[in-house]
Amino acid sequence: MERARRFLTATQHDNVRAAAATIRTTQSALSAQLASLGADVGGDLFVPAARNRPMRLTPLGERLARELRRARATDLHAQTTSPTEEEKAL
Repeated sequence: MERARRFLTATQHDNVRAAAATIRTTQSALSAQLASLGADVGGDLFVPAARNRPMRLTPLGERLARELRRARATDLHAQTTSPTEEEKAL
């Protein structure tokens, strides 16, 4: 779950360094986590940033980001619509 959260954070930044700063970790640690997640899902998630250009998601990275955002939204919706213990007792 943590790698998924960090991946989604990275998708909101132009480079790994900026994403790492946001999550208060090192660039190398975040890069290793993103590479590990990519290996687990079958490929690279980002196209490396070219000089003065932001990093971009690969098609696999785009698919993963879309699915993780959908799952997060579904989970948040379930949390806000779940009956409370008091409601269950009625």
